[in-house]
Amino acid sequence: MEPQNKKTSTSTGHNLYELQAPDGGWGYMVAGSCTILMIISLIPTAGFGLVFGEFLRELGDEAGGITWITGSYNTINSFTGLLAGILLNKYSYRKVGLLGSILFFMGAVAMIFAKNLVQMVLFFGLFQGVGFGLILPSVMSAFNSYFDKKMSLMMNATQTITVIFNIAIPHLLTWCMETLGYRGTLIFIAGCCGLCVPAVAVLQPVESHMKKLPITSINNVEIPVEEPLMEQDLKVTPYQKRHSVVSVRDCIASVSTINDKDYSSSLDFHLLKSPKYLNITFGLGLGFIGDIAFITIVPMILTNQGFTSQDIAFMLAVFFVCDLLSRILLTIVSYFMTLRNRMVFLVTAALIAITRVAFSLKNDYMWELGILGVLGFLRCFIMTPIPLVLAEEYPTKFSTAFSLSMVVGGFVTLIMSIIMNLVMKYTGNDILLCQILTLGYTLCVVCWTIELTCCKNKNNERKK
Repeated sequence: MEPQNKKTSTSTGHNLYELQAPDGGWGYMVAGSCTILMIISLIPTAGFGLVFGEFLRELGDEAGGITWITGSYNTINSFTGLLAGILLNKYSYRKVGLLGSILFFMGAVAMIFAKNLVQMVLFFGLFQGVGFGLILPSVMSAFNSYFDKKMSLMMNATQTITVIFNIAIPHLLTWCMETLGYRGTLIFIAGCCGLCVPAVAVLQPVESHMKKLPITSINNVEIPVEEPLMEQDLKVTPYQKRHSVVSVRDCIASVSTINDKDYSSSLDFHLLKSPKYLNITFGLGLGFIGDIAFITIVPMILTNQGFTSQDIAFMLAVFFVCDLLSRILLTIVSYFMTLRNRMVFLVTAALIAITRVAFSLKNDYMWELGILGVLGFLRCFIMTPIPLVLAEEYPTKFSTAFSLSMVVGGFVTLIMSIIMNLVMKYTGNDILLCQILTLGYTLCVVCWTIELTCCKNKNNERKK
């Protein structure tokens, strides 16, 4: 690991600097790279059924094929977080991201020549699943390194732009299918996936972009600086940018002894032994699958309630427009004030659980339209905070925390998928299916509330 900052000296002697995240500068390029990568990742998945539906129908298994292929992609994507965590502790996020982007691009190119279900699972599920599983933790680690005070603002802006493109992607792919045909569309998608390589290349190491703030005193006491001590270079990792310097010696300890200890414990997956971390990641996993699965089954629920395809299309349009509006609002709010992302997630999970129950109470058109509008508005406050919660709670171990959270999320997704499949197989009740997802949000609210309450009581006892 290269040092972020070396000692600086002036004519009056040596100075000690505190390093802080750039919160701008090249960080805006990193945010742009993150936006591009998020958009590109949506192209193969958002329109998968649209692009590959007819091809799989010709193979004789459209519904099963889509479920099997996309399921393998999501599962492999999640469990790749384990590999990403190991690699990010040995190599830079740019190197890991480049490996992922190359695999992602190779999978997209190979899909052009896929002729059967097995090949599609291999190229899309394995190659692209592993590829994006490496890209996501890498770009999130870079994002966490470059931003501190502006992190929520920039993440909200990034996701807002991503949602706009998410709305446009199905229309773009429809045009491609009509104009370019099936293979032509796959070539277009592969070309878009190839943009991941230059986008990841933008993720320069944060070391050369850190702000250097001179430290002359601590708690109004001047720092005595000895010449031999200052001959050492200060080595600070990108993930420790929020460390505050307590003293000269503590600073040296934090960048050497503590840093080594953090990395060795990360390799031992020490976070997975923490009840707090598991509680957080299971909650985030339940929120994520609760959102993704709900969007998938809503058309089926509305169809079974007797609504026409035009009605359903308009309802979903309202859902996504409200999602977009809430992201714009959150971006503006984040500019003026700092929100605690874990509390935002917790309160929103409770509101979504209540609203989902209301969704099942009536079949009236205006009622369902209004409820979907509310759920679309709340969606932003679940999806946006997911990486930010981990950045708040584990700022010095973000890459490991995020990578392992993908693994935990993979287990949550797998368990919830099995439960949902069993419910549909034995009951066929799509409303019950919806409420199982609601139960996931409720479980998150209960567990997080218990943990936060216990931690608050322990802190109060310590103060006494």
